[in-house]
Amino acid sequence: MTKNRIRNETLVGKLLNERYLVVKICTSGSFGETYLAEDVQHSEHPICFVKRFKPTTKNLHLIKVAKLMFEREAKITSSLGNSRYIPRLLATFSEKNQFYLVQEFIQGHTLYSELATGDCWEENQVIQLLQEVLPILEFIHSHGIIHRDIKPSNLIRRWDDHKLVLIDFGVAKLINNDLEEINNSKDHKIIVGTPGYMPSEQAQAHSCFGSDIYALGIIAIETLTGTDTLNLSFDPKTHELSWEHLVSVSSELIAIINKMVCQDYHKRYQSASEVLKALEHYQQKQKSELKFLLLENTSNLIAEQPVNSKSLTNSTSLVKSLHNNNYSNKIFLIGIIVSIATTWPIALGIYYFIWLLNNTDNVPNPSSPASLNQDSSSNKRDTISFLK
Repeated sequence: MTKNRIRNETLVGKLLNERYLVVKICTSGSFGETYLAEDVQHSEHPICFVKRFKPTTKNLHLIKVAKLMFEREAKITSSLGNSRYIPRLLATFSEKNQFYLVQEFIQGHTLYSELATGDCWEENQVIQLLQEVLPILEFIHSHGIIHRDIKPSNLIRRWDDHKLVLIDFGVAKLINNDLEEINNSKDHKIIVGTPGYMPSEQAQAHSCFGSDIYALGIIAIETLTGTDTLNLSFDPKTHELSWEHLVSVSSELIAIINKMVCQDYHKRYQSASEVLKALEHYQQKQKSELKFLLLENTSNLIAEQPVNSKSLTNSTSLVKSLHNNNYSNKIFLIGIIVSIATTWPIALGIYYFIWLLNNTDNVPNPSSPASLNQDSSSNKRDTISFLK
């Protein structure tokens, strides 16, 4: 009987504000419901996302705070404007003493669905994820907004451009807002957030920008380990989350993530920009190491082939062999890199090899030393290409 009564109270099939035809209920909670609706006044009848404020609690303080939070969500999404990072606010209205919020519906899938397989992500995938979400945090933080519920289910990958969009600002905090004074009064404290992604200071109703950074760091750990962080333990000595032994990634990336999820928020990165700079510095270091590796392997290749009449023939055979194995483009690329980054004698040697590649017609002698060395040279090229 109760279930039938609740079903009859839903808005499915009803027309709201003479414009939004409700077609499906999505969620139902203590303070309201969410629906999908068609905008019938639009020529293409696009699908919209509708929130209805409908508290079920009898606690007057909670109702007051929930109503303020609902109004604040509308204010926050409106202030953020038409950003590619969040859904657009389409309308707010009241009808029959109930309040509604209508947002753009993001067609896509959640990050949670990408993690549901339990597969461990590669290091470059995790870095790319961080570099996608951090600008979103950078954007909302610049508007004085703390999301307070960063988690995989609140990040949607839009289908048309495969970019991540942050949704659900229902518990977001607006800095220097009157609601915080109500929330943090001595008699009442309302804790908001999701266990596992919520840092200790947020659990004590003292969230900060670092709270969102912590939650994103937790997501990074979940992608690398393939497990829910609620299943991980804390180090009894440091009181920090213990996860490094489960992954095979660089110590630099581990250090960056550990700083993101540090229990003491004073020791965390203080802004999303700081994390982005740390990742950029790490990637620049990787590029420098790769550049050195390219130079070292190229120099060794030149040193192994002294220029004399006999070795010139062997070098010609080597180059022709590389050509037959489709390595000419790689040699040309290495020649350009080395010519810029090294002294001219080495660069001259590289371009000498390129000249040989384009001008020799000799068939390689399988028994020659150069042909025997070709396999090892090819392995070096493959390794360089793989690392790149």
